[in-house]
Amino acid sequence: AVMRNRARRLMKESVRLMDPLPAGYDMIFIARNTIEGKTCKEVQRSIVSAVRRAGLRREGSKKNGKSDSSKRQQNAEGR
Repeated sequence: AVMRNRARRLMKESVRLMDPLPAGYDMIFIARNTIEGKTCKEVQRSIVSAVRRAGLRREGSKKNGKSDSSKRQQNAEGR
């Protein structure tokens, strides 16, 4: 039960830290045995990858804490 609860907490925190998904989608994540021993960052990377494969997120939508739109805006401003 301890491992199952840790996996659930890691996945919930990883989804919480993501940019919001487009409205109208429900997602179900199932933890596999490979989640054991993973860090929150590794789980978050895996979940973001799954969302991209589902076509709900663009390739570089959140990297280093900045979205594509904020990167484009900074480039347009010459920063």
